[in-house]
Amino acid sequence: MSYGDGFRYFKAGVILVDLYRPDELPVADLFVTRNPAKSKALMCPLHAINSRFGRGLSL
Repeated sequence: MSYGDGFRYFKAGVILVDLYRPDELPVADLFVTRNPAKSKALMCPLHAINSRFGRGLSL
């Protein structure tokens, strides 16, 4: 790594805790819903926003 004039550098670190193997993950998919009716009720307003203002504006 080279350092250049006009740039400020900061030291950073990462701490890894509670590491799991993929087959031991407590949540396999963050977007899985246990209640499809509730999920549909939550997504309807988002679809309406996307339809009106364009995709990518909300979530």
